[in-house]
Amino acid sequence: MMGRRCVVKECQNSKSNYMQRATCPVHRFPKDLELKRLWITTAVPENFGHNVENYGVCQLHFYDKDYVNKNKIRLLKHAHPSRNLNIGVRVTLQNNSDALIFEAIPPGTN
Repeated sequence: MMGRRCVVKECQNSKSNYMQRATCPVHRFPKDLELKRLWITTAVPENFGHNVENYGVCQLHFYDKDYVNKNKIRLLKHAHPSRNLNIGVRVTLQNNSDALIFEAIPPGTN
């Protein structure tokens, strides 16, 4: 069975090389519609042209704090891609609120 590819533009795990992706888990898009929309907004490139259900977002785009434990297998309920996105924006969820904070970041520092 072939693993999912990472949807993030220019991610090394978006390549078709299965063995390369085997060492870096790719997470499915969440079922929760609001969280799924956040994932799509932050990780899916414009004019992607493919069904995102056939893709996911790999471990490289999440911080350690986004995981239930240090095994990095299961994400926390409200985790979303916010690392190495190649889009020049860092997205965070404001504490105790549903507000998103979009912060511009210099290239190569995300």
